[in-house]
Amino acid sequence: MELHGPDAVALGIAFISVAVFFHCHCFWGNIYQLSASAVLGKILSIIAFIATLGYLFVQIFVLGPPR
Repeated sequence: MELHGPDAVALGIAFISVAVFFHCHCFWGNIYQLSASAVLGKILSIIAFIATLGYLFVQIFVLGPPR
């Protein structure tokens, strides 16, 4: 299935939020002075991931697949 327009942007944001989560977890989480930033970054990236997947779920499965 190909995505175009806002759906493709939402999927890109979901991928970027996963990358930010792993960066915060693996890099910032290992530096003691940045541990608070790592937790905040992980929380924000999880919120962005859930929001974009929710948007995609509604667009694709509730409103119908793209044509």
